Amino acid sequence: MIKLRAIKYLTLWAVIVLVFGGVTARAQTSTYNNTTTADIDATVACGTANITRIFTVPGSDDFFVGDLDIGFLASHTWRGDIRLDLSSPAGTSVNLIVSDTTAATMQDNYNIRLDDDGAVLVNNPPHDTNDGLVAPPYENLVMPDNGLSAFSGENSVGDWTLTICDDFPGADTGEFLRGELFFTHATDADLSLNISASDTTPNIGSNVQLVFTVFHAGALAADGISVDINLPAGLSYVFDTGGGDYNDITGLWSVPGPLLNSGANLTITAFVNPSGSFVTTAEILTSDQSDPDSVPGNGVTTEDDFDTLTVNPATPAVPSLFCPGAPSVLDWDSNPWPVGTLNNSYTVAGEPITIIITDPDTTLLNDPVFGGQTPALAINNTGG
Repeated sequence: MIKLRAIKYLTLWAVIVLVFGGVTARAQTSTYNNTTTADIDATVACGTANITRIFTVPGSDDFFVGDLDIGFLASHTWRGDIRLDLSSPAGTSVNLIVSDTTAATMQDNYNIRLDDDGAVLVNNPPHDTNDGLVAPPYENLVMPDNGLSAFSGENSVGDWTLTICDDFPGADTGEFLRGELFFTHATDADLSLNISASDTTPNIGSNVQLVFTVFHAGALAADGISVDINLPAGLSYVFDTGGGDYNDITGLWSVPGPLLNSGANLTITAFVNPSGSFVTTAEILTSDQSDPDSVPGNGVTTEDDFDTLTVNPATPAVPSLFCPGAPSVLDWDSNPWPVGTLNNSYTVAGEPITIIITDPDTTLLNDPVFGGQTPALAINNTGG
């Protein structure tokens, strides 16, 4: 292990492992510590006499936060009174240790490393005994009351502020001894892709909406993201809405960016054809960041940057026709056909009906039994 003290409060570790001439790289880390001691005022509650300790990350150590742990060493005759907070240069603030004024946490001292991956919460068993006062290394690896993951993805540069106070005025005494920030630099972005549909059994001849969602869950912002969308022959492009640009000829969607712990959607409205394939596939094609669990554009269908969706079109039902009941029968006596007309409109059971009489042979019925005559046609109301 090579240990270099580059600037005040900064220690960088670089671990080089040679394996038969090769080099195995580990994630880069930066550690900042502050050992300026101060009495923890137990005569007033938090907010009046807080201790603040600053950890300044210079521009020369610019990185995005992948993971963050906090080392904390303090003496105190009733550690449950202590409240501990951390604020980032971006303004994010996390209450790492919630003060316990119920008298349940009555042990002495804190000698801990707060880590989201710790086995137990900070004051839960087996960390319910007095701590020693020699660190580092810290005696106990425990989880904070609120997650340090809130800082993931933030830029490191600037002042990080640790705030310590006694939240229960009384006779207990204590002293801040040491604080330490353990940063792991972010090295990648985590992108995933999902396809959904407004209806997976749309009627043939109707429109269906396909929604393509790209989500970013990594620590580094990702840009230059594009998605290759393969719309099947059974679905014809109509129009699209959403973020970025979509080319319906090439099937390429240029996703708006950069993305950082956020998503982008594209909705394609497509017409459902009577036949053809109805399987839609899509894959993230490009990104300016590496991905820990998928490679853009490699065609591997099991990775989370690839998705597929099948719709199963249905033949629309034919509407049933039925004759109205007796009260809906057209009464010719009350609605006589006007003499000499070839089309007329009536209303039956509230529905408009138009009757048109045509004679393709241009010879109209001329039968006096039914009142027929040429060239006009008259309907005998009583004859039929």
